[in-house]
Amino acid sequence: MTYVPGDSIGVRCPNNPDVVAYFVRRLGIATDDLHIRCTVQSIKKNAASKSSGSSSNLPTRSLFQLLTHHYDLEAQVKKSTLRALATYCDVDSTDQRALLYLSSKDGPLHFQNFVESQRLSVVDILRLFPACRPPLASVLSLLPTLSPRYYSLASSPLSSQPHKVHIAFTIVEYDLPVVQGGTTTSRLLRRRGLCTSWLHALARPLLHPQTTPVNAAVAVQIPIFHHPTKDFTLPANPSYPLILIGPGTGVTPFVGFLQHRQLQRLKHVDDSESCGTWRGNHAVELVEHAFELGQIDLFFGCRHRHQDFLFQRHLDSFIHEGVLTHLHVAASREQAKHYVQHDVAEHGAAVYDLVARQGGYVYVCGDGMHMAKDVHAALVQVFVEHGHMTHQEAEVAWKDLALRQRYVRDIWG
Repeated sequence: MTYVPGDSIGVRCPNNPDVVAYFVRRLGIATDDLHIRCTVQSIKKNAASKSSGSSSNLPTRSLFQLLTHHYDLEAQVKKSTLRALATYCDVDSTDQRALLYLSSKDGPLHFQNFVESQRLSVVDILRLFPACRPPLASVLSLLPTLSPRYYSLASSPLSSQPHKVHIAFTIVEYDLPVVQGGTTTSRLLRRRGLCTSWLHALARPLLHPQTTPVNAAVAVQIPIFHHPTKDFTLPANPSYPLILIGPGTGVTPFVGFLQHRQLQRLKHVDDSESCGTWRGNHAVELVEHAFELGQIDLFFGCRHRHQDFLFQRHLDSFIHEGVLTHLHVAASREQAKHYVQHDVAEHGAAVYDLVARQGGYVYVCGDGMHMAKDVHAALVQVFVEHGHMTHQEAEVAWKDLALRQRYVRDIWG
């Protein structure tokens, strides 16, 4: 796989075997039927005519393979799905009335409190509403397909083992309140991330070899594919300063950035093809033969320095070798609600100097729901305070930097 720093891989994970087994039992699918070869037909609407369309067939698979690898059995249900499932309940039964009410214009609050707050899936609905008895084909038509999960690469193609890549992931686990009769109870429902829990299960024998039976072969196969980035790439000229902002697993691509700069300096490589925006429509600057590494500041965030400081050994090594100039760590549980945006504000003068005066690049990676917005607000305020701009002028300045790909974000959520 040929990649550049900033790229990611897509992971295709299967459904939880226990969930698949329940789905099979609940719909009364015979064991022999699981081996029936099926073809899934995808209908794509023609933009020129809503009435016509094109169809494409996916490779033939067994029903069991489709339930395991194709359909997303744990995706949160939509109102339209509840309305469809209501038609397969006994007429005017309690279950039918409840499903119709949840999916109606009169029941949005109940839909939010009951379905959204518990992230209920089709499997959950089938479990909670036993009078709902839909045929298999109808249920499959309501299910979305499993989407790949993307993970940034924490490695450089210049490494001694370019065929190996490194990723990091957080094991997603969270508790949701159980709702009964429209009332939130004190009971909690444990939810787990589909892909991260699967990856953790695969990695457990490798992480804890003492629990693996003697002579047991640990063969792990994970379906992946290369997912190139559009613009989350290093500038071709290594002398430009970099400001990297990535709490939690958001630091992952920056480890790849730093390793790449480290190896470039070590090998004196003019590696413009692995940097810059060469895959886009923008010009790539020429790299001088005399390798000069610009200042690199990293703003990292975690809860506890001694518990979830990801890549600490690597980052300390980059500091020791002079690749990473400054490492700012915001430990939110050690300092009262202190996050990366607060460190950005505290070092605002240096941030402004690196970006506005020295032509630096700013990269942000991580949660897009909260962190990225808070960091952006902090960066805007830095320009207001240290660039003597109005808030509107600062926003325009950062928008211009983004257009010139000097302010790049890889965010999710």
